[in-house]
This record gives sequence, C-alpha cells and structure tokens, in this order.
Amino acid sequence: MKKLISLILFIILLIVGYLIFSNRKKDYEVSYQQDGFEVSESYKVENSNYYLTLAKDDKIYEFTINNNYTKNRKNIDKINIQENDDYECVSIELFSQKLPYICNKDGLYYDSYIAGLNEESEVTEIRKVSQISVYNDAYDYYLWNGYGITSILDKKEYNFLSKESYDNNLSYQLHEYLIVADYDRDREFDKFYVFNSKEKNITEFKFDYKISFNSYFMGDYDDFIYLFDRKNKVQYKIDLYKNKISICSDNNGALYYKDGWETIGINKLVYNDYYFENTSLINYLLKDGSLYYSYMNSDINVLFDEGDISTILDYEVNDIFYLKKDELYKYNINEGRTLLLSYFEWNFSYSNKIFIFN
Repeated sequence: MKKLISLILFIILLIVGYLIFSNRKKDYEVSYQQDGFEVSESYKVENSNYYLTLAKDDKIYEFTINNNYTKNRKNIDKINIQENDDYECVSIELFSQKLPYICNKDGLYYDSYIAGLNEESEVTEIRKVSQISVYNDAYDYYLWNGYGITSILDKKEYNFLSKESYDNNLSYQLHEYLIVADYDRDREFDKFYVFNSKEKNITEFKFDYKISFNSYFMGDYDDFIYLFDRKNKVQYKIDLYKNKISICSDNNGALYYKDGWETIGINKLVYNDYYFENTSLINYLLKDGSLYYSYMNSDINVLFDEGDISTILDYEVNDIFYLKKDELYKYNINEGRTLLLSYFEWNFSYSNKIFIFN
C-alpha cells in the first residue's frame, strides 16, 4: 500500500511539474501566413511585448503590443487594409485591440492622419493667459522663470533659486516629478530641487556627491534617471521615489540602454552625448524638422508631423509633446495631433522652458 501511495504521489508530482514547466513564460518566434501576408510573431518575457512583422509585395509593416503572456501562437485575429490615393494602410487586431494604421507610400511610412484616413478635431481658443493662447486646459503647464517655474493657467510661482539663472539644462521630468540642479552653486552641486506636480510643492534632495555642471541626463528606465558627469567621468543612478542616488559606473564603463542594457566606454560619454534609445513601447525621432514614431525594436519610422518643429518637450506612454514654431502640440498614435497652447515668444526662446504634467 505504501508503495502504491508513493507511486501515486510521484505521478502527481510529475504531472504538476509538467504543467508548471509547459505553462511557464518563454520567448518564442513563429512564422505563418495570413490574408496574403508573411507574418513573423515573437514574444519577449523581459518586457511582455509581442512583436509582429507583416510582409507582402516588398512592403513591410511592424507593430509591437504589450500584453499578458498566452500559450497561444499566431495571435493576429484580423489584418485590415485600406487604400487611399497612393497610400496602402495596414492595421492588425489582436488581444481585443485594434492597432493604428501604418500607411506606406513609395516605400515611406506615414500615420493615418497624414494619409487622410482620419481627420483631426478642430480647435478653438478657450482663453488667453498673459499673451499665451490656451486651446486645451486638460494639462498643467509650467514655464521656467529664472528662479523656478510658474504655472501658466493659475499664474502661481514655485521659486527655489535665490540667483536668477537663464540656464536650466540640468533639469529632467519623470512622471509627476521635475528635478533641477542647484543653480545657486557655481561649478558643482550637491542638491536637486524637486517639484511634485501632484502635491504642488518643492522639496530638496541633498546627497554626498559633488556633481559638475558639465553633466547631462542620459535618460530614464524603470523609473530610475541616469546622469553622466563628464568632468569627473562618473555615471549616477537617481531614484526620486526614495530620494537616493548612487554611482553605477566603474572602470569597465557606464550603463547604456538601446534595445537592452550594455556597457559603454567612459570616454565615449565624455566626448559625445549618448541618450537611451527604445526604452518605451513607442519611441520618437525628430529629424530635419519632422517627427516620426517607431515601435520598440522596429527600424520603421512613421511620419506624423513635418516642417519647422523645434523640439520634443516630453513624452508619456503614447503621448508626445512638442513645439512647432510657436505652437505646443500633443500627439497620440490613436488620436492624432492636438493643439494645446501658442505663444509668440516660443519662436525665439524655448529651450528647457516648458513643462507639461497630466
């Protein structure tokens, strides 16, 4: 009897082990045909992303979607195709979601709004604040005033510097936070000022290191901000949620993110600006005054606005904020462009001047 019980328990353990093993998350790649397209579908456990590449008649369309792992393969439910003038536009449906159309014309890629599949909403000025025209007040807007920041909509000032500073290049926005180096110091600093847009307050973040003003922010990943000090050849990792800062470089180099972590030589960071790439599901590129988006791990750049675009101000998830001449826009791949503000002064001065919080 004992042997029988032991055998039964052993069989049960084997079955449970097999079920656990067979249902574990794992990277995969599979190819198949659907609706005349050659489809390549892959999954990465590291970030829970599905990557889809569709090829047909020398045209390629690439999509990325973040979704919970499933044992199913060949997950595309439907491929949608629309043709408009010289554009061929393709969208896919999977996991109960329909991804935005990507349009191809003469081998170049455009969003559905440029291709004319969708129309953007008309906008009207809803009020004027100190010569700034407001078309959308769904966000909190702040301007650098030399001593801190000023809320555009309610004109409230949040000042923290005692000396006026035109320069605020060492400022960085992450979610609800804006951090600014202590510009009351001359060559180096040991303190950040932190503005919390939710609590509407300024706090001080002091640390034991002396950081040179000859530094730059490389980017952020997983809610950590990375800063490189050129003069002292040191990289720092900043945690605003715990008010902690630590050195993350060594003799082998510093951390750099481009489709994954790698180590890069210190001298490269000293003599060139290296910014993190492909850290988001949707990434953006400003080139020759035009703006493009691309999905993570995709080399296809999709044009969504062109001509006289000054700078990218910020991006959050699927939203990007940018200046076009004297106009502040938000773009979303599902909604297109939205005009937010306009201010004639931005034709001449805009660098690190505008901060937007949701």
